[in-house]
Amino acid sequence: MTENLRLLTEDGVSDRLGLACDEVLALRTGDGRPLTTLWLYTYRSHTALVGRFQNAGHELHPDACRSLGVPVNRRPTGGGINDGTMASYGRARSLMAHFSAGVVRGLEAYGIQGVFARKNDLEVGGRKIAGLGIHRTATGG
Repeated sequence: MTENLRLLTEDGVSDRLGLACDEVLALRTGDGRPLTTLWLYTYRSHTALVGRFQNAGHELHPDACRSLGVPVNRRPTGGGINDGTMASYGRARSLMAHFSAGVVRGLEAYGIQGVFARKNDLEVGGRKIAGLGIHRTATGG
């Protein structure tokens, strides 16, 4: 079973590298190989990320980002309900809650009390420490 698990970690990636890795991992999921990947990373600088289905103009202030030199990028995951139904949202949230459980257990091993909260967040002491994303390809993977 351990051959089906993969842990990738990186501290201080560029926004472009982080998003490229997100996309590659999402596209390789469901290609017939049973493999679970946990990709943990931090960005080295500020970046404004908009979810796959979000409208950048509604989610952030593009002029302020430009004037502050904050890059704006789109994630290949998350950001709205992909087909507009509550069933879809409920299924996505259920999957994220399920997958977050392993991360929560890992935090507990270090004495950190983390919880899955809101739509897709991991929180410690009421503060977001990570966001979770899932992605379904056009082929259903």
